[in-house]
Amino acid sequence: MALRVIWSVALAVVIGLIAGCGGGLGPTYPSPHTVSIEGRITDAVTGDGVEGVRVSVGDASDVTDAQGRYRLVNVEPGTHGIQIEPPAGYALAGNLSDVAIGEGYVELGRIYVVPEVEEPPAPPAPPIVP
Repeated sequence: MALRVIWSVALAVVIGLIAGCGGGLGPTYPSPHTVSIEGRITDAVTGDGVEGVRVSVGDASDVTDAQGRYRLVNVEPGTHGIQIEPPAGYALAGNLSDVAIGEGYVELGRIYVVPEVEEPPAPPAPPIVP
C-alpha cells in the first residue's frame, strides 16, 4: 500500500513537471520566425550609456540598463518604426528612420541622446573699444 502511494505521488510530480514546461515560469526564447534586436543608447556628449530610455519596435519594448543596453525579442520581420523615449533631462539626438528587419538577429548600433538645456548659453560679450 505504501509503495502504491509513493508511485502515485511520483507520477503526479512527473506529470506536473511535464505539464508545467512552457508555462511561463522560465526564460522567454525567441520564435524561429522573429528577430532579436540589441543596441545601446549613449549620451552624445560624454559617450556614457544612458539608463532608463524606453526603446520600442512593434509590440516589443525594453528599458535600457545602467550601461544603456537594451534587448527586444520576438519582433516580427518587416519594416518598423523605432520609438525612443529618453528619461527626463535628455532628448533624442537626430531622427530615426524606419528600419527593415529580416529574420534572425539585428544590431542597431548606438543611438544618441543629448542632455536638455533649459536655456542656451549667452553669447560672449563684444570687446570694448576705447
